[in-house]
Amino acid sequence: LGLVHFDFAVNAGITQAFRTLQRVIGTTVDGKFGPKSFSALEEAIRSKGLLNLINEYSDERVVFYVRITENRALNLRFLRGWILRTLSTRDDAQALVTSTT
Repeated sequence: LGLVHFDFAVNAGITQAFRTLQRVIGTTVDGKFGPKSFSALEEAIRSKGLLNLINEYSDERVVFYVRITENRALNLRFLRGWILRTLSTRDDAQALVTSTT
């Protein structure tokens, strides 16, 4: 999950990455990752499983990229690359999880 989060933070900014992760884990979306967010993350990992959380977070990344493309047509030239990057990062993160379990 850290790999997916880091990659998204590099590509879309730290605050956006935290907001998206907060939406996925079902906590207050404020872009600040404090004790409540950490607790929600731990609970989400326990209840959903790490692989499912990686998938959900990656899906939300794609939604973000589609949304910003809909709001700014010039982003269309980047959309395919953003989606491929997201899927590649998701696959790498899943491989890390399955290789350590």
